[in-house]
Amino acid sequence: MAVANRKSIIAGLILVLVIAGAGTLYTIYTADVKSGQAAGCLSLGIGYIKNGKDAEAVTELKKAVTIKPGLWKAYYYLGGIYLKKNRLSEAGEEFAKALKLKPGMPEIYNALGIVYFKMGKVDAATAYFQASLRINPLNEQVNAILETINGRGMKQTKK
Repeated sequence: MAVANRKSIIAGLILVLVIAGAGTLYTIYTADVKSGQAAGCLSLGIGYIKNGKDAEAVTELKKAVTIKPGLWKAYYYLGGIYLKKNRLSEAGEEFAKALKLKPGMPEIYNALGIVYFKMGKVDAATAYFQASLRINPLNEQVNAILETINGRGMKQTKK
C-alpha cells in the first residue's frame, strides 16, 4: 500500500475544508438573504401603513413573519392595524406575539392595555399599563391613563 506524501494529504484536507466551508458559507448567505427579505417586507409594510394602505401593509407584514418568525416589529405593526380596525382579538394576539419576542418594550404593554381596555377588561388593561410603568416609570401618558381608570372607579372584570 502506497503512503501518500505530505503534499497530497494537505491538498486533500484543503479540498475537504473548502467543500465543508462552502456549505457553511451558503447557510450563512441564505440566512442573510432571508433576513434581508423579511426586513424588506417589514419596511414595505410600514410604508403602506404611513400611506393609509392597511390591506397591503398586512400582506407585507405577514410575509415578513413567514420569512422570519422572530420579527417582533411585524407582529407589533399588525396588532396596530387590527387595533385601528377595532379587531381587538386579532390585535391582542399579534401584540402578545410581539411581547413574547420583545418583553422589554413598554409600547407593547401599552398596546395590550389599550386592547383589553377596549374589550372592557379593565383589570387586565391595568395590569399591562402597570407593567409598562415598571419598565418606564416616567411615562406621563400611562400614568394619566391609570389615574383616569382608578379615578372613575371603573368596574373591574376578569381577565
